[in-house]
Amino acid sequence: MEKQLHEARLRGLERMTELRKAAEPVLKTGDVCEFLSLSRETIRKKVARRQLLALPKGETGYSLPSSSRTATCSPGLPRS
Repeated sequence: MEKQLHEARLRGLERMTELRKAAEPVLKTGDVCEFLSLSRETIRKKVARRQLLALPKGETGYSLPSSSRTATCSPGLPRS
């Protein structure tokens, strides 16, 4: 059982690496905050609500696909 769990963790790490590479280039949380003029807390909340696509990076950060730079709000929706 321990070996299967270890293998599953390795597969998960490999998949996360693949996803990060596929999403490159990515923006750091601070870059997204600056670009969208939002606080880190707002970014965290939007990631939690799945309003922003983000890949976990470490314990406290996120990598956001750079396509977020060209993203705009839909007409009639508030920016934050």
